[in-house]
Amino acid sequence: MRSRWTSRIAAVYSFGVLHHTPGIDKAIAEVHRVLQPGGRAFLMLYARYSLNNLVHVLLRIPYESPRDWKADAPVTQTFSKRELRGLLRNFEELRIEKRYLFGAGWRPLSDVVPQCLNDALGRVAGWHWMIEARKPASRERSGRGEMAERGGRDVRACD
Repeated sequence: MRSRWTSRIAAVYSFGVLHHTPGIDKAIAEVHRVLQPGGRAFLMLYARYSLNNLVHVLLRIPYESPRDWKADAPVTQTFSKRELRGLLRNFEELRIEKRYLFGAGWRPLSDVVPQCLNDALGRVAGWHWMIEARKPASRERSGRGEMAERGGRDVRACD
């Protein structure tokens, strides 16, 4: 059954929400469904291979409320770049970039790190995957490597 929202939305923006969704694959499929052909999704999901995640895993501290387990989000997922490419396989012009070295709770350390260093390290060990993806303009995909990052590189060739 088609809802009235199918292929109606020009852009979807989700920052810090979908990684708290138990059925992330269904949530991404819903984003794809409501986007009009050529529509864009702007998403942020947590990065598995990040400084912030490493600290949380090693020290066993909650993600969303570092001092209180009871206040933590019931679901918090992290993703590798490869997993994101799989989740977003029905999109094209996929851009996935890592940003933000520090998560919540890193002050005062995050206040003394120069922004240029934070930016540089964030691209390698950042906590946030910043994602931009476009729903194909037609129902058929061209099969010519739609998942291309800036510069035209096929993201399937790197990780």
